[in-house]
Amino acid sequence: PLKSIALSSTSTSRPAIAYTDVSSTGTVAGSRLFYAYRDGTSASSAWERYAVPNTRVPVNPSLGMHPTSDRPYIGYWDQTNLRFYLASNSRANGSGVWETYEYPVRTISASPTLPATHESCVAFYRTGGVTYPVMITGGSHSSEARIRSSLLNPATGRWTALSSTPITVGASGVAHLECANNADYSRIVIAYQDLTNNRVFYSHSANGGADWSTPLAISNTAQGVGVSIALSPTTGYPAISWYDTANNTTYYSTCSASIASCGVSGWSSPVTVNSGAGTGGLIVSTTSTSGQLVKSQVVFSGGGAPTVISVSGPGGGGNLVRSELASGSFSSSVFVPSAGGNLMGMGGVLGASGMYNFGTPWMPTATRTPSGNLISAYVSPGGWVGVTSCGD
Repeated sequence: PLKSIALSSTSTSRPAIAYTDVSSTGTVAGSRLFYAYRDGTSASSAWERYAVPNTRVPVNPSLGMHPTSDRPYIGYWDQTNLRFYLASNSRANGSGVWETYEYPVRTISASPTLPATHESCVAFYRTGGVTYPVMITGGSHSSEARIRSSLLNPATGRWTALSSTPITVGASGVAHLECANNADYSRIVIAYQDLTNNRVFYSHSANGGADWSTPLAISNTAQGVGVSIALSPTTGYPAISWYDTANNTTYYSTCSASIASCGVSGWSSPVTVNSGAGTGGLIVSTTSTSGQLVKSQVVFSGGGAPTVISVSGPGGGGNLVRSELASGSFSSSVFVPSAGGNLMGMGGVLGASGMYNFGTPWMPTATRTPSGNLISAYVSPGGWVGVTSCGD
């Protein structure tokens, strides 16, 4: 299974989701790309949904909301055209005009074999008082085994030159490419799983993705599934979470230095978030083709307290797990998704072949809205898009 869901929030605390839907055919070949927007700050507020036009076989969506205009920017890989694209709407809720921009990597000759994927992430970069979208891509085929990026000027439709110092990855490719911005949008950080040695790596850019720092390994070997990255709003320090699938454990590490210095050192020893996460029914190793189903997501409160959202598989009862750090250790609480209440009811994501999900939420992602609400979106049991919120 491929990544099928991405989550973000507007500056007015409205959550938004980009997701792929294969329910019409039950196969990736019938994939459609949708954008959903909650028109309100309450958990009971209605969701609006719009199909993103002019796609063929879109997979692996990523989503970023422009920090001032709240326009959505959706990155995705098209398996038919063998191209990355960035789609945007003129309105935050997706009801305006859609524009699609072809990313300037045109040398990829095939889609990779799972668990490797062609990944994208949407960040932003502010220069000269203007904030531009930056698309970061991870190629996982011999024709593009590297991570690079380009900045888009929507006013002209032009991309900047691709990164002059791309990140070369191993022959097995990458997975779970994630990115984050600092508060003034002058820095971009990324974390990803390199499948050749199955480790989590960190890198950063200070010029909108034109150059990237030499990647630094954060995890031990045979780890890295479900990696995520976030920046503390109080210190600006980066933090990363990931899975150790061999031991069914979620880990967290933070750096106590500047974004640039963290590219060299300063990272803490991994802290156990959720021991015995029980994901064995979903994934058996870091090389399993089901690696995209298992994810962790680290987010911060406005006061700088980290929360990690993860899952526990059949052995753990099919729970969505919220773990919060206090006094140096994480304490966890669980939510059990069901067939009612928490579902948007906007169409099965995975189709008939994925209807059961082992009773487990797949691909969880999360965000803290500016008002402090914690929102998590995931593929719910039954193959629907599920959303669980706290504080609204």
